[in-house]
Amino acid sequence: MAVLYVFITCRFVVGYGGFAILLLLVLAEVTSPLQNAWSFTKHLKDEVASAGRLYRVLSPYFYVFYTVVRGVFGPLFVYRMVVFYLNGGGDGVVPVWAWASWMVVIVCAILHNSATHGTNFSIALALMEQRLKTIVKQLL
Repeated sequence: MAVLYVFITCRFVVGYGGFAILLLLVLAEVTSPLQNAWSFTKHLKDEVASAGRLYRVLSPYFYVFYTVVRGVFGPLFVYRMVVFYLNGGGDGVVPVWAWASWMVVIVCAILHNSATHGTNFSIALALMEQRLKTIVKQLL
């Protein structure tokens, strides 16, 4: 519903601002294919041996990619949007109430997503370290 609010106000109320919102949506959705594969293998790992192996291989890459895209690039993009609007980038085109409400919705979505998914870079590093140790043992 929050995304719908932002898109409806961009398109039908204000008539501007949709491009940046679409870029942010693309940035968020770029993680979806890997997240879907990781989620499927996570649920099947105990029942299907190959799913378990794929889950162990995907996990460190998924955690790092997800954390960097949604934990670094997404918030950085939103920060730049806020700076743009605070510096008058939308003056005369996008009312303050509109861009301010968009930022509230987007920031709440990012915070909710972070809390829900528990994005944790230290988990990714630990999984990658474990994977590297396994590879080194195999090579020796």
